[in-house]
Amino acid sequence: MIDRPIFVLGCPRSGTTLLRSILDAHPRICCPEWETGVFVALGQMLNRDGRWHAANDSLIGDLRPRMITWARHSVVEMMGKLTEGIDKPRWAEKT
Repeated sequence: MIDRPIFVLGCPRSGTTLLRSILDAHPRICCPEWETGVFVALGQMLNRDGRWHAANDSLIGDLRPRMITWARHSVVEMMGKLTEGIDKPRWAEKT
């Protein structure tokens, strides 16, 4: 069974970097210093300013579920390869 990921979300200067360091120090959790940025990019594509813009419907339309699935699989694959290389079964993403 694959361990579920951990997501660290927060505002700037709220202690997320300290929390990331604490998580990464755990022998079974990998939380790298860099952020994937996938979630931010996906959010910007799907929902700007807290609203879905009608103009995006013609550009993306019913691709939204596939874009979310692609982002999820991409991050899981990338982080899975990272954790295999350092022998930590669980990963965390700080955004």
